[in-house]
Amino acid sequence: MRFLVIFLLLSLSPWSLWGGELEVGEVEPLTGFLSHQGMALHRGLVLALEDTARGVSCTLLVRDDSSHPPGARAAAEDLVAKGVQVLTGGYVDSLVGPVAQVALRHRIPYLAPASLMAGLTRGENPYFFRISSGEALLDTLHRGIKELFHPWKVAIFYPSTPGATELATRLAELLRAEGVQVVALERFDPSSGVLAPLLFRIKGRVDLLVSFGFFADNVRMIKALRRYRLRVGEFLGVFGMEERELVEELGREADGLWGTTSWLPHLPYPGTEEESRRFVEAFRRRFGVAPRPLAMHGYAAGKTILAAARFLLESGKPLTPDNMARALREVRVLTPMGPISFDDRGEPGSYRRVIFRIEGGAPRLCWGR
Repeated sequence: MRFLVIFLLLSLSPWSLWGGELEVGEVEPLTGFLSHQGMALHRGLVLALEDTARGVSCTLLVRDDSSHPPGARAAAEDLVAKGVQVLTGGYVDSLVGPVAQVALRHRIPYLAPASLMAGLTRGENPYFFRISSGEALLDTLHRGIKELFHPWKVAIFYPSTPGATELATRLAELLRAEGVQVVALERFDPSSGVLAPLLFRIKGRVDLLVSFGFFADNVRMIKALRRYRLRVGEFLGVFGMEERELVEELGREADGLWGTTSWLPHLPYPGTEEESRRFVEAFRRRFGVAPRPLAMHGYAAGKTILAAARFLLESGKPLTPDNMARALREVRVLTPMGPISFDDRGEPGSYRRVIFRIEGGAPRLCWGR
């Protein structure tokens, strides 16, 4: 853990007199190799707590896990000791998993904004909830790949993280069941930056390369393909392809690349265009930059936590951790990335993921709604 940030929202509502003070604990990779993603989630959460509080008095306590699982576990334990009623934050399941274990042990609800590994919701954990869904993402990839690319031969590269490993393996199984040849299912170490040998193995052998790497991995992969003039058909990056820095770094060579996303400023969930516009404007005012797409996951988590707290306060119930867990199962929240609700396992009731193609330096929606 590197540092503590405390952010306070004060309200004049009489609910505060009923013990209506909400303390939210956030565990986030704000330093280390996942700081790019962690800061986006953090800023989205902060904006939600600032702009959608509406009568809920809220304190946000933030801990940096330094992009390491032991740091995530220690940070969660520290926040629980501080008395928070709900936990949130986390990117990649190697960081989310330790926080989920702490949450279960102490009976504190934990809403993860970016978690995909199926195992986290298979067990008995009534205190774990998440915004994203690995099943929904796999469904998007499986159906979208078939309808957009009609590939005969596919290569799948994935980093050595639990969620990416599981998703890549399951996608390969789904494609093989359809008669598609998966000629390479290769794991790589994101910290090494060595990707060229993997690419040479599939040169001229595939119609489609699917990468489960992060933003930096995909940029390195694409640059290596261009540098060595390796032909691999189409390139689909599952994560990070919607980042504006990708186009800035690759320039015109970004055109023709494919990616997936749950939200972009010009691709909000239907019916939320106005809220999406307000979010972008408020984000620019607050932080001086445009929001990264992942910031919407943090925003959705914050808005949902506040909705659960408001549900309890309006019912005259105290904001205890057990009450917050029950309230999270009751609320239905509409956000620019889609509606948020949870089933009995803590999985989202729906999770929208679309496929886009970069054209003229901008993502164009090609599959999904």
